[in-house]
Amino acid sequence: MFHVFCFKLSSSCCCLTVFLSPVSSSGDFFVFLYRVKKHLFIFFCIICLNAFSQKIILEGTYRGENLYIQNPVADSGFCTKQVFVNNKEYVFEPATAFEINLKTLNLQVGDKLEVVIVHKDNCKPKVLNPNPHTPKSDFIITSISIDGSCILKWKSKESGNKNPYLVEQFINNKWTVVAEIESWGSQFEREYRQQVTPNPGENSFRVKQTDRFGIVRVSSTVTLLHEQTKIKFKRSVSLNDSTLSAGDYYTTRNVVWEVNHWAFLSQSYPHLDSIVDFVKKCPLCVFEIGVHRDDRPGYEKLSFQLTQKRAESIKQYLEIKGVNASSLRAFGYAATMLLISDKAIKKAKTKEEEELLHSMNRRVTVKVIGFKDN
Repeated sequence: MFHVFCFKLSSSCCCLTVFLSPVSSSGDFFVFLYRVKKHLFIFFCIICLNAFSQKIILEGTYRGENLYIQNPVADSGFCTKQVFVNNKEYVFEPATAFEINLKTLNLQVGDKLEVVIVHKDNCKPKVLNPNPHTPKSDFIITSISIDGSCILKWKSKESGNKNPYLVEQFINNKWTVVAEIESWGSQFEREYRQQVTPNPGENSFRVKQTDRFGIVRVSSTVTLLHEQTKIKFKRSVSLNDSTLSAGDYYTTRNVVWEVNHWAFLSQSYPHLDSIVDFVKKCPLCVFEIGVHRDDRPGYEKLSFQLTQKRAESIKQYLEIKGVNASSLRAFGYAATMLLISDKAIKKAKTKEEEELLHSMNRRVTVKVIGFKDN
């Protein structure tokens, strides 16, 4: 058997068809109805209310500003029924206009924000400032520069989200990402700094940011002429050479590190000690410790930072072994000075041959870049 129940709410009626198993008497049915009538009434009240409610949904990121709502009168009351901020009900004072004070909700600038305004279906509140929390597609770089210490600095404001800044360097006729910096997501001016590794010659750098809509905004370009252009790789020497000239360099492929790290593996130490002996033969020389990697894809963002840290780890080891710090420079070349080109490597007939060619590009160089005064 089944029964149909109708509940009238205002001018509307909600009906439910309830299927029941056979009952022994009409008395049993009314006992059942008595037990559930309160729950059914509440259930239907909720359904009927939702059926005649509408929602305004605002999504974005918190940027330190509040929202202001115009709230018209409807059906002897105000239009807005409820407000939710990030799935939590926000208590507001009913009036013809009210403020959603987001500053009281312990939000941090850049936090994800969703505001839901539930209102009656025969009216609609108006959000007077709907755009402050929508991430902007652009950012403003107020200044960008690079100093002699290879520190790239820039100031920006009105970055509407926490999408990262990408630092790019112009290498081999294309822009390459060399660092990724988290944005503050602040409308206020902020300064950012990033250590970069220049190549010999003129270096160009820029900063870009891609918003959640996929729009890319790029800063102006700054350039740096690196002083090491004066000293180029000239003559390869062995550890036994005692007479060194500017541009002479020693190469080893026996210094190895942990994967994606700058900590040495144990088999590297005898070769590091040989470098110590080599450098100590010329106390007046200034040496550059250079680390080079292969050009296999997948490590572009780590490339410059990782090779720089590895070069610095060798420099620190030599200093611990008694080499004067003023005699040493550390430089991470990444994959900018390949000995074997990608084109040649692609012609390898076996995987073993391909790996051998890649390994030729992974090396450490110790180059004489100048001499100290007596």
